Amino acid sequence: VLYLQAQILIKKKQNKEALTLLEQANRLKPNDRLIGRSLAQTYVTLNQISGARSIIDSMLIDTPDDPYLILLNARLHSMTKENQLAKTAYDKLAQQLSIIPTEILAELPELLYVSGLANYMLENYVLAARLIQRYLAEGGDNLYAVTILADIYMKQDRPTDAITLMEKHYDLVTQNLISSVRLCNQYLINKAPLKCNSLIDELEIIHGAHIATKLLKVKVLQAYNRYPEALDLFEQKISKNPTKASHKRIKAILHSQNKQHHEALEILNDLLTINPNNVDYMQLMINELLALKQYPEAEKLNGQVLKLEPQNFRAKYIQAELLYLNQNYYQAQIAAEKLVISKPSSFLVSLLLSNTLVAQKKLDEALEASIKAKGKSKGGSPKPSENIVRIYRLQGELENALTELE
Repeated sequence: VLYLQAQILIKKKQNKEALTLLEQANRLKPNDRLIGRSLAQTYVTLNQISGARSIIDSMLIDTPDDPYLILLNARLHSMTKENQLAKTAYDKLAQQLSIIPTEILAELPELLYVSGLANYMLENYVLAARLIQRYLAEGGDNLYAVTILADIYMKQDRPTDAITLMEKHYDLVTQNLISSVRLCNQYLINKAPLKCNSLIDELEIIHGAHIATKLLKVKVLQAYNRYPEALDLFEQKISKNPTKASHKRIKAILHSQNKQHHEALEILNDLLTINPNNVDYMQLMINELLALKQYPEAEKLNGQVLKLEPQNFRAKYIQAELLYLNQNYYQAQIAAEKLVISKPSSFLVSLLLSNTLVAQKKLDEALEASIKAKGKSKGGSPKPSENIVRIYRLQGELENALTELE
């Protein structure tokens, strides 16, 4: 009875109350595996490491091959940063479950989820996705399974599949604020701010006023290019003078979007004072220095980024762009050509190459590069077309220039 009462409380997310009942039940029936597992899981949920470790170690002595206990053991090692021990536990779990016949797994769908989770933690994403897909197809109703599968889709560059999956389990997702924020962010990345806005309205009904939904509202305004409103909302609902690093970063970006580059620089300077080797902050500051045409300072800071991360693609691109901005057009061309080889799908790199060729009046090569850049522009940037029109005019092909303008 105590065990069943505890499960009801767990469903209601009243984990502390459930823990009290499970501890009582465990004292009455210390050898009951179901109670022991649930007690260990609740300790893990409440981040009570020592209690969880005591129960798990005790039960593993009697049942060392219990997959649920191995999973909890692995999670506990992850929580205490014992990464190698966690990997060993996940390896053992994945190997153990891989030999279970398919027909038995079909009868025990929870094992599909456990096996999928183990393979996910081992970065065996293709197998993990297949197992969790089967688990969900068998009627599994587990938010973590949905979250893991959505994350795998994102790692596989399948954002549409991730959105479709979360929408299919919409009621489950909206009950969890973190998962809902992930869905909203995917809507914004995939140019669907209206869907994000509708989701925010639902989240405020379910979860009440929360800083996460306020930040999402700011992001929606940014998605609509309503930057002054986004900054006003941030200052009203979050803070005019934020102290949290992540909030400072957002405010710096908002100032930048409002062309308030000096204000953005001031915030980024503060962030770099606290964390001087943060490459993200450094690259945001480089953007502001470029906007203010402070090229020597941008070049110096970009050099520091390359020392920290020699293969950082953005830093290599900035290096090439600075050559162009400083009118070293041939050197910029050489640098851009190398970047095109390493990242042929990049619109910005193709556009930079086009610009360097136009600047050198290498018109045939510039026309070819500009057409390629136009084909890579997902947002419909007018800049490649501007280059194409300019090239046609320089070549005296006015009819082609007019056609490009249509």
